Amino acid sequence: MEWNFKLPAVQGIVTIKSYDPLFKEQVAGLYRQGHPDSFDDYDLEYIGKFLDHFSEAENKFCFLAFVRNILVGASIVEKVFGPQDIWETSYAIVKGTARKLGIGRTLIGAQEECLRDITRISFVVNAGILPETVVSYPFWKSVGYEHWAVLPGYFRDDLAGIFLAKRNPYYRIGRGIPRDSRWSADIVDSLTGEKVSKRRYGEILRSLGPVSKEKWGLGLILGEKIP
Repeated sequence: MEWNFKLPAVQGIVTIKSYDPLFKEQVAGLYRQGHPDSFDDYDLEYIGKFLDHFSEAENKFCFLAFVRNILVGASIVEKVFGPQDIWETSYAIVKGTARKLGIGRTLIGAQEECLRDITRISFVVNAGILPETVVSYPFWKSVGYEHWAVLPGYFRDDLAGIFLAKRNPYYRIGRGIPRDSRWSADIVDSLTGEKVSKRRYGEILRSLGPVSKEKWGLGLILGEKIP
């Protein structure tokens, strides 16, 4: 995949490409720029192994952003084991000098467009405490991700993980759901054992509704797509 975009704030064309092993050293070098605030030694080791053994056939992708043939951004996304096509963006980065120009938004928009037919929910996890300069929570909120949950002790240093999620408006609702998962009069809350009313059941189902199509994929990108 290769797409080109003209963004108002960028001098030059922004090119989004799928990862190729030819870019391995450039990508690894870009992620090293995020050490130690955003990525620790374990992260860099994992990213290195990911790039060494990369294969899109294994339900994982890496997307890259270039400006004038210089790598300025990268995003790694993988399918989470389990039902219903949930994918996690585990490592995303934009070079410091290229931030706040719309490149990160374009990178994530292109990623979502490529995965729109196979992703029901896309999510990211932010550490609960980070240096002010690397907190990415506001960015993910700006591209349509919603607060999903907080999991205490999620990270290796026992910091909480802040989960942000986004539901794909193009994914066909209900695919693969069995009939006996629908509401019935004897359905109960799994944690409390209390009965769940039909109204409450509907509220639960709608608790993470799909975003508008303008907030998914190419709808996110604020620039012009160039053939």
